[in-house]
Amino acid sequence: IQFLLSDHYEVFAVGHGKAALEFLKENPQVDLIISDLMMPIMDGFELLNSLKTNQQQKGKPIIMLTARADVNDRLKALRLGVDDYITKPFEADELLVRIENLLQNAKERRKWSAPEKIEEEPPKMDVQLSKHDSEWLENLTQIIQDRLKDHQFRMEDLANEL
Repeated sequence: IQFLLSDHYEVFAVGHGKAALEFLKENPQVDLIISDLMMPIMDGFELLNSLKTNQQQKGKPIIMLTARADVNDRLKALRLGVDDYITKPFEADELLVRIENLLQNAKERRKWSAPEKIEEEPPKMDVQLSKHDSEWLENLTQIIQDRLKDHQFRMEDLANEL
């Protein structure tokens, strides 16, 4: 897998789930994780659970690439939040396409979930209000400020006071 992917991506390999968690602490820029279920020290289920409950790691796509084809293993991984589950033997082109799709989807999610940049000051508008409109606006502002802490204050109350 490392040989296959190294032509397309920067690949890091570790021996087990615990080593993966340690590696990710020091290398948070990793974009995608591929794991087997059967590993010494910390298996794939434990790793998946740790990643999906970690605030810094939970948004990263995770692929389980394993010889364990049992439906119960697949369901357990899906319930823990795995993004894709591929059984061995696998097609190299299919793995590459699935990786590209997961990376693209993660990029889109980050783009949509990123907080929008808020301007420091609203744009200045040169609006001329009539004396009547200006008085009405001042009255509206005063009513709202006076009743700001009143949790029972409703739109109907504001309309009645105006």
